[in-house]
Amino acid sequence: MMTLFDMIEQAQNGAAKNNFASQFGLSQEQTEQALAALMPAFSAGLKQSTKNMNDLASFMTALGTGQHARYYEDAMSAFTGGRDEGNAILGHLFGSKEVSRAVAAQAAQATGIGQEILKQMLPVIASMVMGGLFKQSSSRAAPQGGTGNILGDLMGQKNIVVLNDEAHHCYRERVRDAVGETEEDLKGDEKSEAKENNEAARMWISGLEA
Repeated sequence: MMTLFDMIEQAQNGAAKNNFASQFGLSQEQTEQALAALMPAFSAGLKQSTKNMNDLASFMTALGTGQHARYYEDAMSAFTGGRDEGNAILGHLFGSKEVSRAVAAQAAQATGIGQEILKQMLPVIASMVMGGLFKQSSSRAAPQGGTGNILGDLMGQKNIVVLNDEAHHCYRERVRDAVGETEEDLKGDEKSEAKENNEAARMWISGLEA
């Protein structure tokens, strides 16, 4: 089955990873790590946004409007106009800016890449994901190099599979930590950080279990 990671790899005539690296000052390895770390959240967001037929119909309507395809095909469009549209897509997929920030924070911990860079990458990835799905919606054939069609799986209410090596950063929320404290026992920045990490972990694990 084709994954979201595969789809992004094929974007912009296969140059998407190079374009991300150049735009955000990352190495190729860092770019791959960043994309792999963020994709489970997109997988979970897509599944949540298409969990029933009404939600799926709304998603398909959104997919059919806008200029999504150009963000998938053209780097300049993706890194300029794609940001604004991508932020709107993030709101639809994640539900709030807080979740987006939590996803970026968790990915930063997993990869060592700055959280601000990952936050800037999120809307660009979102617009490119929608662009890739739009291209699938306008083609009967599975995308070149893939073994399945992500959009077709969504429409069939099947699972989206995203493989990465960051599963050790995903966990279900613990009632108490190693020293017996709960999130409510924490204060200030520690409490805020714990809340963000728990939100991101829930998003990650739901993507891996989807």
